[in-house]
Amino acid sequence: MQTLASVTLKLRTLSLYQKLFGLVLIGIIGALIWRHPTIAHGRSELPGKGMGARLAGGSASHSMAASPAASEIMKLVASDRAADDEFGVYLALSGDILVVGAHQHDVGSNGNQGAAYIFERNQGEPDNWSFLSKLTGSDGAAENYFGATVAIEGDTIVVGGYGNDSSKGAVYVFERNQSTNNWGEIKKLTASDGLAGDDFGRSVAISGDTVIIGSPLDDDGRGSAYIYDRNQGGANNWGEVKKLVPADSEPRDAVEPGDAVGRWVAIYNNTIVVTAPQQASSRGAAYIYDRDQGGTNNWGLAKKLLASDSAVGDSLEMGWRLRAILSSLALPETMG
Repeated sequence: MQTLASVTLKLRTLSLYQKLFGLVLIGIIGALIWRHPTIAHGRSELPGKGMGARLAGGSASHSMAASPAASEIMKLVASDRAADDEFGVYLALSGDILVVGAHQHDVGSNGNQGAAYIFERNQGEPDNWSFLSKLTGSDGAAENYFGATVAIEGDTIVVGGYGNDSSKGAVYVFERNQSTNNWGEIKKLTASDGLAGDDFGRSVAISGDTVIIGSPLDDDGRGSAYIYDRNQGGANNWGEVKKLVPADSEPRDAVEPGDAVGRWVAIYNNTIVVTAPQQASSRGAAYIYDRDQGGTNNWGLAKKLLASDSAVGDSLEMGWRLRAILSSLALPETMG
């Protein structure tokens, strides 16, 4: 079915207590913290292909339903949208900048190359969100699915294109020029050991000078996640620091599909969370890594999380939106 997608902005005033305690949501991932008074709500305009609302603040992503208390302030669409673009498949929000992915957008004759669109608040008048820029990969090609995941913090945007190079996958880093307000690509990130079909870039997150990228089909579906630091290997070089592969994760076999480590990732300050939604017959699991666990900048495993009442097929993909955990680890600091 052909779909034309849009993004609707909802405005909601939250009390201090709502910000502090949030809304308790699904299973192991726990509390969802609504830190920002603007909720970006992605949806399909035609029936049959509805998309869940997605909001990401910095490295964070939240899934939520539209609240009856929220009032619509604006509807955003891409000026060059077309059927099946899936504009709004993923959103990222930081301050007054909103990034919207459209991973099936055709660029020229390249079907499903994908794109990401930047909107900025308060352009012309208060709460007016205006289109600022359209991002595409410098080496864009058909079936790249650029924009399937996006993340932003401050003047840095990262965009996943898991279909790049026969689905080895890639992630693109963009930075804003403060004097011109232009966003330009500064680096293409790929896995040092990447192979076709790995789906590197299926998930991305950023916090400060660190990016975490999921590659859930790596190693026959075992999956993995890669850490990059801004100044690793040189100033603004965004070099690879470490590959995370849980010791108890498994690749696909005749019965199981593989754990899919890295299907969803999140980071806040010195803590990373990586899901393995298909582990143990899709009971699922999540792994927490701390920067200095086992040594300075070692990014060692601190804890494995399992649902106490998990059953076959549950899958911790209900943990898609991991900021809940990360916000609760340092709530006073994350208040916006």
